[in-house]
Amino acid sequence: MWYAYAKTLGEREAWRIAEENGLDLVVVNPSFVVGPLLAPQPASTLLMILSIVKGYIILSQMCCDVKSSLYSIAYFL
Repeated sequence: MWYAYAKTLGEREAWRIAEENGLDLVVVNPSFVVGPLLAPQPASTLLMILSIVKGYIILSQMCCDVKSSLYSIAYFL
């Protein structure tokens, strides 16, 4: 939850600054972010990893080839 909240606030500010300055903006929203725990409770990423390990989620349902992601980003630049 904390990552999503911070990401939302940061993106809103980026859009505001881009609009004020007449800049084009491209936002990349990663679907899977891994890093140290910042909150006292497990974050969504850790819960997702636990669900994958326990077999509740099939990994292929939430992943895409990195080349597809890069082509999509390059297309909009």
